[in-house]
Formats: sequence, structure tokens, C-alpha cells
Amino acid sequence: MRSLPFFCIVLVIVSVCHLSAGATPPALPLFGDQVVKREIGVEGVSTLIEESPARVRKTPVEIAQKMLQKKTTYADAMHNVVDFIPKHVATLHPNGGEVSWKGRCFASYSASVETSHDGSEWAITVKNDHSSSLLCSDLFLFATVESWHVEDYFLHGTHHITWKGHGNDSVLDVGQYGIRVFVVDESIKEVLADLFDVAKLFFPEYDGKWHPAVPDFVAEANVEFLKDEVNMTMQKRDDVVIELDESEIRSGDFFGIIRLDGLDPLLAFGMGSALGHSVVAMWINGTLYVCESQVKSSYWPANGIQRTPYKQWLQQAHAADYNVVFLPLSEEMRAKFDEQAAVDFFVNTAEGLDYGFHNLLFTWIDTVQDNYPPPLSWQLVQTGFAIFDTISPSLADLVWNDALNMRLGTKGLNTAQATIEAEKRGINFTSLLAMPEQDDWVYENGLNMVCDVFVLRTYKEAGLFGDLADSIQVTEFTDWGLYSLNFFETYTTKERPKQCQELDPDLPYCQLMGKYRIRLDDTYNSITPYAHMREKCPSLAPDYFRPADC
Repeated sequence: MRSLPFFCIVLVIVSVCHLSAGATPPALPLFGDQVVKREIGVEGVSTLIEESPARVRKTPVEIAQKMLQKKTTYADAMHNVVDFIPKHVATLHPNGGEVSWKGRCFASYSASVETSHDGSEWAITVKNDHSSSLLCSDLFLFATVESWHVEDYFLHGTHHITWKGHGNDSVLDVGQYGIRVFVVDESIKEVLADLFDVAKLFFPEYDGKWHPAVPDFVAEANVEFLKDEVNMTMQKRDDVVIELDESEIRSGDFFGIIRLDGLDPLLAFGMGSALGHSVVAMWINGTLYVCESQVKSSYWPANGIQRTPYKQWLQQAHAADYNVVFLPLSEEMRAKFDEQAAVDFFVNTAEGLDYGFHNLLFTWIDTVQDNYPPPLSWQLVQTGFAIFDTISPSLADLVWNDALNMRLGTKGLNTAQATIEAEKRGINFTSLLAMPEQDDWVYENGLNMVCDVFVLRTYKEAGLFGDLADSIQVTEFTDWGLYSLNFFETYTTKERPKQCQELDPDLPYCQLMGKYRIRLDDTYNSITPYAHMREKCPSLAPDYFRPADC
């Protein structure tokens, strides 16, 4: 699960930059009502007509120079990461009357849409009033699954948009979902500048070569973000590597990780998890390995499902500034763990497979609307997926389109086509996303498993789910779902290693390394497996309420 929120941010960055490149430039502010008329084509970003006064727009070079001059602290960027995410404020249904909302600049907005007889032309009327400042504006995105349009309103009054050239699929989409209206709480220039600030802060230090370590100021800002947004406190600790003797580690023992690099904290925020990465110990032919599903990066040398000798893994993990807890299986679970079955699964099936990009989103999305941390919404996910699909079809196929097709039993449909096909079958988009991923689904590149899913699939193959194995889809779990299982040692009948007690006297487990102390939440090691576990779990901050049977 190490790539999900970062991918969402990248999606927003690319989409907003793409949209802004074709957006209508802002007007100079004037007094008095202005009637503005626009006509836009199939792509939703074409020519401007009957517009007055003359418009002024900075060149991309000027915007980039301004972005580079802007100075923003890492903490500011982390706390303002949501500012540039479009917020759903209204849905306009054809011939459905006016809809009202409040803007950032104009206190009053109302809008309606009328459609032509054949549904191929939409006439949108937007009215706004009560500006808070002469120099402010409201930036809006109007979107469907096939087209989109960006508006930046500087002037109060009545504004008209004529949207033409829609095919049957678009008509069906708007008939079901309406035209989705989103507001961005910043101007286009501010959005681009903030996106630039946030994006550059997710990359490691560079001075001619990439460094695997997390800079101290980045880690500190992430700790602050976790405290404020996730109600998760991480105290500083001595960064001593505890190298447990290999004899103390058995196949199936779990290592939980969080790296304070911007990515894992967003994972924690999205999932309600104290961890962002999961790996498992495995003895193979007399050698102790750490096995995992991972992505090659500036701090990790290999891609896909892999094994690394234990001592080498400790060195790589420490160099990457991992914070690592060691959660050995309980004696009961160790007795149930079929080591040979687990090794056979790893060697014959899992090793060498690609990271599980095809289902990484679907381990997280379980519900119609209670997995999207505000201001993210299912409406933005739906139209954002479709917009991104036109920008990078191959990446869209990898991360969600192939999974949507798998749910529909189809092949090759893009986001818009999959949405329409689902509607024809009486399945709305949110229900399509929330359909449980199946462990036996095989994509073009084989089985797909993100980090925690790989660990849990190992547990499943080794027999830890017993008779429930066929009724539990581990591809529906997140890192939180993994460490909440009651599979782990409680240290009630034996003591933790002495060095662990000295470094972290209050923890009920052993932390092997890290500059910050990991405290797993109260659900740690507490939940007994049950049928259809983790298939319908909400995950909304800051309380992360989950029903007992989710």
C-alpha cells in the first residue's frame, strides 16, 4: 500500500496542470454585472466568444519562474496538501432546476443546465454575487466522464456556457450523474505553485545523486502532520538498530514499517493505519530472508515481490530511515503456520511478480463514500479517473481500468466506457469500485499483491485462516487490517528482548530501528478472523470508526 495517496496526488497534479493548460484565462475585474457567453466543444476546453474586456494571461515560463521563487515550508505544504484538490460543491441535472452553493470569493452561487431535445447540447447558466474582494476569483471545474471545462469567475453577474458535441455515452452519464461541479480554493497560479511545492517535497535529497535517507526536517513535518490529521503521536527515540539473533525469528513473523517521507503519512491518513509498509520473514533453504512486495525507488534497489537476506535487509532499511516494529507470530499461530506451503507459494508463484498496482486502490475502497478523506469525493474520483485516462491511458489501465473490467467481465474498456457499461447493468460507479477484489483474479501480468496483501496471502497459504480461507479475500485488507489480526505474540508468558525493553519500555512489542517510536492503535492484535472480513470498512479521519463486522 505504499503508492496509493501519492498516486492520487500525482493524478491531481497531472490533471490540474492539463486542465489549466486549456482553461479559459481570467478576466480583469470590473465593476457592474457582466454577461459572459462561452461555447465549448467536445473536449470542453475550446474557443471563447463574446467575451469582454480583453484578457491577460501569464506564459508558462512566467508561472514557472514565480513557482520557483515561492518559499513554502515542508510543514505548510503537508498541512495544505488538500487546498488544491477540487471539492465537489454541486451536481447539475439537465432540466432539473437551480442548484445553489457558496464560493470562496462570491458568497452566493446558483446554476442550472438545460439540454437540447437530443441531449447533445447543454446550456449552463451560472449566477454569482456578493464578492468578498475586488481582487479575488473562484476557480471551478465542470466535469463528466467524457469531457470537462474550467471556469475562473472574477466578475459577479450571469454567465452562460454552451457545451456541444456529446455522444450517447456522455448523455447517459449526465442523465445518471449530472454535470459535476468542483471548486478549487485557489487560483490557477496558486494551484500550480502549491502543486510544485508539494511534489518536490516528496522526493529525497539530491546533491548530484539520490540519497536514501529522509531529511530530518521532512521527518519532523510528517510527525506534525500525523499528530494533527491522524491523531497519531510519534515520539523521538534513539535510532539504534536491534539486530535480533536469527534464531529468534521464524517464518511468518511480521515486520511493520513507516517511513516519514510524505508518502507513508498520507497512507496513514487515508487508511487509518500506523504503518505504511508490511514485510514477512521466511526461512528458505536454511537462509533467513525478508520477503516483500515493493517498488524500486531512490531508497530501495529492487522491484516487485522479492527476498533479501535478513542482515542485508536491516542495513537497507536503516539507510532508508525506516521505523520498524517486529511482530512475531504467537506460539499458537507459529504451530499452525505451514512453513513448507508458504515457501512453495513464494518460490513457485509469488517471487518475481510485479507490485500489485492493479488492485492497490481496491484494497482501500470498500464503501460507496466512506473511504474518501475530505475533500476527496467519489465524484472527483470518477471524473478524475476519466480525465487522467485521456492523459495516460496505459497508467489508467494499470491502476484502475483493468480492475474495473475484471469486475464487469469485460476487456479493454476505458473509465468512461466502464462507467456506462456498469450503468447499463444497473450498477452505479461507486458500487463498482466497492466490489470486493478476489484473491484468485489473475491480471495480464499475473496475480497482483501490494505489500500487506502479499504478507496476508502468505498467511492464507500457510493455513492461518483455517476453514475461513475461502471466505476471506486478503486483497481487501490494508496494513491496519493486517496488524489488527490476533495473530501475534503478546509477551504475557515471556519477556521482550532486553534491548527492546530498555529502548522502548512502554511498547508491547519490539521496535528494531527508527528515529521515532511507533505506537499501534488499540485494535492491534485484537480481532479474530471472520467470513468476508474487511470487505466493507470505512476509513474516515480522524476517528476512523469501523463497524465490528466490516
